[in-house]
Amino acid sequence: MGHSTGCQDCMHYCTKLGDLSREEQVDGIILQGPVSDREALGMSCCPGELERSVEVAKGMVKEGKGEHVVDLGEMPEGWRGSPVTAGRWLSLATKGGDDDFFSSDFTDEELEGIWGGLETPVLILPSERDEWVPFKPAEVQGMIQRWAKFCKPGIVSEFSGLIPGANHRVDNTEENPEGERWLVERVGKFLGAL
Repeated sequence: MGHSTGCQDCMHYCTKLGDLSREEQVDGIILQGPVSDREALGMSCCPGELERSVEVAKGMVKEGKGEHVVDLGEMPEGWRGSPVTAGRWLSLATKGGDDDFFSSDFTDEELEGIWGGLETPVLILPSERDEWVPFKPAEVQGMIQRWAKFCKPGIVSEFSGLIPGANHRVDNTEENPEGERWLVERVGKFLGAL
C-alpha cells in the first residue's frame, strides 16, 4: 500500500523493474492519495521559480551531476529548506519524469505506456478533498476511469473510488469519521478479492 509518493513507488515497482521472480511479485497494490507531484508543484510554487529550478536541474544532469543537491537558492521558495538532488527534482517536476504517473495532461498514448503494462491488481483511492489536487472530485473520478481504460480487464479493482470527504492524508477524522471507515472497508474488500 502506497500513500502519496508511495503510490509512485508501487507503480514503479510493478511497471518499471522488468520481469520479477515469483518471490519478488506482489499480489496487488493499493494507491491511496495518488497525486501528480508536477501538478501539485504548479499549485504551490511561483511558475517562474519552478521553471528556473527545472532548468538548473536539467543543466546539472547534463553535466553528470544528477546526484548532486540543487543549490537551495535555485529552488522554489517553499523548497529552499529541503535538499533535493537534480535527478530527483526532475522526477517530481517534469512531464514524463520517473515519478510522473498521475498527471492529468497525458495523451492516450502516454497513458497506454504508463497503465497498459500494469499486470498487478490495483485499488485506486484518491481523496475527495485532497488539498494537493487542483481538480474537482468528478474530474478525479474521471481520471480513475481514464487510467482503468488502459489496463487489462480486471486489473483496476471495482472497489476503486474517491475516499468520501477525506483530505490527502485521510486524517481529518474529527470532521469526517466516515472517510477513514470507508477506506478501511475498501482495502479489506480488495484484499479479500485477491
